[in-house]
Amino acid sequence: MADSTTPHSEDGGESSDTCFQQCSGSKLTDGPPQESQLTASFALVPMTTPVTVEDGYCTPFFRTMPSDVRERLDTAEHKIERLEDVIKECEPRTTAQALTIQKVLSQGDKSLEAKGAQITKIETGLSELRKAQLDLRDSKETLSDGMSFMHKELAHICDQTTYLSSLMDMQAADLHAELDGLNEQVSELRNLLIW
Repeated sequence: MADSTTPHSEDGGESSDTCFQQCSGSKLTDGPPQESQLTASFALVPMTTPVTVEDGYCTPFFRTMPSDVRERLDTAEHKIERLEDVIKECEPRTTAQALTIQKVLSQGDKSLEAKGAQITKIETGLSELRKAQLDLRDSKETLSDGMSFMHKELAHICDQTTYLSSLMDMQAADLHAELDGLNEQVSELRNLLIW
């Protein structure tokens, strides 16, 4: 039968040296428990109390802790559990919001792509319009040059027409003078024939 001072676990077996060290601050072979930095803060219960393990901690350690510390730990654990519950509750909503944001961003990207295509079409149209304006300007310049050439040609034709008209008038006057001279000669010849 085990001694009453021998540490035991919940199943009746002897607890490990580590658990005993956590409670006493010394090894089993060190003799009487020595006061350490941990045990100095709490009044240890007599080691005759069986040592059991609860939730991974030595029971005597928690028995020696002030009640407010245990309450603080319980409160902290409760808050952690509540936070975990809140996180679990918010997770679907957060996921839905993330999906909605991704959908909106995707739609925004598509809208930007469509607007970019429209801008490209507008730029292409403006470029073609500028080219057409340049072609029209060149055509106007060409037409203006052609009109100027035609005006010069018309002026030259008018000058030639005036010159030819004057020449024809002179030739007609000469012909009339020659005809008058011929008529006089014919009259003289007739007079001679009569005599």
